[in-house]
Amino acid sequence: MAILICTIGGHDLTCIDLPKDGRGERGWAEEVLVRYNELRPLLRLPIIGKVLAHLHAQGLAADSVVLIASRQQPSATGTPFWENDTFYTAAVITRLLTEGFSDYTPIPAYRINTWIIADESGVGDDPSDYDLVLGFLERRLALLATITPRGMVFLKVTGGTPAITTRLLIAGTEAFGPHVMIV
Repeated sequence: MAILICTIGGHDLTCIDLPKDGRGERGWAEEVLVRYNELRPLLRLPIIGKVLAHLHAQGLAADSVVLIASRQQPSATGTPFWENDTFYTAAVITRLLTEGFSDYTPIPAYRINTWIIADESGVGDDPSDYDLVLGFLERRLALLATITPRGMVFLKVTGGTPAITTRLLIAGTEAFGPHVMIV
């Protein structure tokens, strides 16, 4: 079984007729989700689309997908990156992948999971906190490694905060060793 694990950031989803123009990712992607049926033909996955094309060109495909996103709890003192949380973006990407994006075969919804960066109690937290992100990914990837048959694990590490991308490289390599391919 091949797994594609993707960090999700503000450049992973675009829409030709709905530019972001300085809007936060959270609000923009929430609007896309509400207007999904109208905007569907105009949506693009610039990074994930390239990853899927690369895998296809190599004769490979992902049997399942994990999207790593953020959904922080609002705070009276302000929450870093709150306006750029990517859980709505991940929801739109999930819909696109389940419907079959571009020329790619649809991936069944039950084979797509979204992981929200969270503390040990499961509460969404700061995606720029290197230690928190590493702990989260180590726990989740270790569990995934124990329940998944050994196959290739593709890591898409563009998008998201630097903490998420660098920690996915570290934790992913640690959990899956020689079965990891960075795409």
